[in-house]
This record gives sequence, structure tokens and C-alpha cells, in this order.
Amino acid sequence: MAKTLGIHVIGFSGMSVQDIASDCRLSLARARLAALREYDEPFRIMDANPAVQIRLFQALRRAGLRCFTHEGYCHVTGVTDPTKSVRTLTSLYRQVFQEVVTVGLARDPGEIRLLQAVDIPVVVQSDFVDAASLLRRVPTARLINGCGPFGWGEAIWDLVNARSSTERKGYEIMPLRTA
Repeated sequence: MAKTLGIHVIGFSGMSVQDIASDCRLSLARARLAALREYDEPFRIMDANPAVQIRLFQALRRAGLRCFTHEGYCHVTGVTDPTKSVRTLTSLYRQVFQEVVTVGLARDPGEIRLLQAVDIPVVVQSDFVDAASLLRRVPTARLINGCGPFGWGEAIWDLVNARSSTERKGYEIMPLRTA
């Protein structure tokens, strides 16, 4: 699609493991895993003009694809609705367990609906997104101070500790389900 529009992009599928490691600041082992990702193609648009990204995203969406930016990369994927997936999975769990608590961790404005679909919405800080804008749209969300993977780890740690302290008080709760 980008080629048809005359837009130069570089995607993970066209990068070496070493290039991915260098560009994303990953170990070679993690870069190998990143290169194997399926259902999503991270890429960079080589033209810094924002209008170029808008034009490409509009064309991709007209073609029935989902596109978004996340941590410095553009992404294109098939149209899947994470919110619908969370609701379906929650429904399946509720057929088996009496009580299900869902947790959603997000750091991107495109994940607002996911945060609104879970019991415990958590906003993880990001160098690329203003967390305050997410919190305004999901006021019940918890804010985690850490960024990126450290923030995700902090969120999980806080939730596990909260669960442990609740159990010590004599309350019975089901294991947390991560959305």
C-alpha cells in the first residue's frame, strides 16, 4: 500500500535482527522474538511530514486494516477489536467461575475502549503519550508511574500485592485475569 502511494516505509519484516535490536534497544534474543511477531507489522514512515502518515493510515483503513502508532512505530494489522476480545473472553470465564475480575493495562489512546471494558483499568506511563489525556477519558483508571515494561511490571506487582493483602483480611477473591 505504501509503495502504491509513493511513501517510503521500513518495517520489521524488512529489517535484520541486528537492526531491530539496535533501533528498539533490545537484546538480540528479544529482537529475534520481535522479528517473529505475527498479525501485526511495526514500521516507520521515512518522511517526517505528519500529512504523509495521515494519508497512509486513511488508505490502510479504507483497505479494511487497523493502524495505529505505539512507542515510536506505526503498526498495521487485521481488524481485530481488543474490546470485543476482552468481552468475549470475560464471558467465557464467567461461564466457569463465579467471580471474574478483569484488568486492562494500556498506554495508548487507541486503547481507551479496552480500558472502559475492564473492571480495573490501569494506565501505564509512556514517553510517547500523555497519560493525563487517558485518565481524563477513563477517570476510574489507576496511573502507574513507571514507563514501558517497567510500568507493566509495577502494575502487575501492585495488583498481586493488593490481592495478597485482601486475602490476609479474610476475603476470598478469584485470581486476577489480565485483559
